[in-house]
Amino acid sequence: MEVQADGGILLKPVRVIPEADAWLYKPEMHRRLTQAAAWMAEHSPRETDLEQLAARVEDGE
Repeated sequence: MEVQADGGILLKPVRVIPEADAWLYKPEMHRRLTQAAAWMAEHSPRETDLEQLAARVEDGE
């Protein structure tokens, strides 16, 4: 809100972001989300072999 010299009041639109969500709007996160979106565009989803995944996790990959 801004009070003008003539007594008028100027209301400026704003966006309020909860503190808990502020990290999403930092430049580093924007860069990482852009990279993730590009990766997803180039890699189609595919079914996961859960047994193979479990073995990889157990092996520390």
